[in-house]
Amino acid sequence: MNPQLQEEIFKRLDFLATKLGTTIDQIINLYIAQAKISAICTMMTMLILLSISLGCWIWVYKTWNEEGWVSKDVSPTYYGVFRVILSIVGFVTLVIHFSRYYLLLTQLFNPKLWALQEILDLLK
Repeated sequence: MNPQLQEEIFKRLDFLATKLGTTIDQIINLYIAQAKISAICTMMTMLILLSISLGCWIWVYKTWNEEGWVSKDVSPTYYGVFRVILSIVGFVTLVIHFSRYYLLLTQLFNPKLWALQEILDLLK
């Protein structure tokens, strides 16, 4: 890390610690403890996104069959458009789901790095 950047970060952390009436070590330890809680929230978000994605695709698969959930009163075009929209929603949520693995692994296995990233984001 650049020495000037490191010095600037420590100055800002010291300023933040002074404002909070604590020390830099306590702030970093607080963020490291927060990483576990944040990992649980990330896992829950990932499960919700995966459920939405799978739910969309199951619904699309079930409605593909004309004798499944398809109503005889609604035109087939409506279901075709709805299937495409649900497929797109399912794909987007699946992409977002997989993009969060890096964050989850960082929070679980390297909470110090996650804490440093959070503090740097706070100081921007």
